[in-house]
Amino acid sequence: MKTLAEVLFGPNRVSKAKILLALKGRSLYVTQLAREIGVDQPTATAHLQALEKAGLVSSKTLGPLKIYNLTEYAEKEIVPCLEKLFRRPAEK
Repeated sequence: MKTLAEVLFGPNRVSKAKILLALKGRSLYVTQLAREIGVDQPTATAHLQALEKAGLVSSKTLGPLKIYNLTEYAEKEIVPCLEKLFRRPAEK
């Protein structure tokens, strides 16, 4: 299992961070996430699997589809930090 640092600071870190930010306060299907962050569905699926293994997202299967949401830890601890990192310097 990869560490949290490897997931958040390794390859594809910006796309993974965008997924976490997109899931804030809501649940989405992989196709919705892929469209929202601008990647194809297989790429989004791979990122979601890595985030799920790291304990940052969880999923539920609804028929043939999976719906993803943030874990409590990600919602409370990780996403607020990411929001600060992605904020433009002029914003306060």
